This record gives sequence, C-alpha cells and structure tokens, in this order.
Amino acid sequence: MRMHLQPGSHVPLHRSASGKVPLSFLPKERRDRMVDTLPLHAYSERTIIDREALRKELATTRKRTLTIKEREHLQGVIAIAVPVMLDRNRACAAIAVQAPVGRLTLDDLLAFVPDLRKAAEETAETFRT
Repeated sequence: MRMHLQPGSHVPLHRSASGKVPLSFLPKERRDRMVDTLPLHAYSERTIIDREALRKELATTRKRTLTIKEREHLQGVIAIAVPVMLDRNRACAAIAVQAPVGRLTLDDLLAFVPDLRKAAEETAETFRT
C-alpha cells in the first residue's frame, strides 16, 4: 500500500488523527459549532457520520490526550496522534504517526506514544520560549 498526499491537499479535521487533536481542545462552545458544520460523509465503513458520536470521541481524545484513527478516512490506514500543548487546556498542533494496517498493528502504534509525547513536549517548549 502506498499513500501520497499532494502539497496543499487537505483532509477534514475530524477525519485525521492530527486534525482531531486540535479540534478536541477547542473551547466546548466553539468545538460544538464546528461539529455542527462539518460535512460528515462516510469515506469508509468506520467513518464517524453521527455528530453526537463525534462529540463523544472528541471528549475522549481531550481526556486521554491521544486520538486513535482506525481506517476512518482511508481503508487500510491506522494512525495515532498526541497534542502539542501550549498550556493545560490549549493544543496548538499534534504529533502523529500512521501506517498501513498490514505493516503495523494498533498495538505497534501505541508503543510509540511515549516517544510521541516526548516529541510533543519538546515541540511545545519551542512555542513557550
């Protein structure tokens, strides 16, 4: 499997691991407004197309400071992401890793979480100084 995104291409926030993280850390009122306007189309059988289910997943992402995407945008691709936190409540970016499901399992990806968190903290320090 090969995945290639052209420069300038984009994936809607709610369908990517690195997009879901900052979306989950928006103030609740703003996050709810965004969720109300997102086009929730199925791109795979696992794509979240229910607004309440998306709200619940964003709340879970915020609580555990980790998001997991299993074939929601593209069949055969899994991803995880952690936030780059400016302070306790504000994420400015995300650090993510993705892989084809045939190459790595979700458990394999989750083994990267400590390194991703370390990289996120180091990145956050550059924004704080």
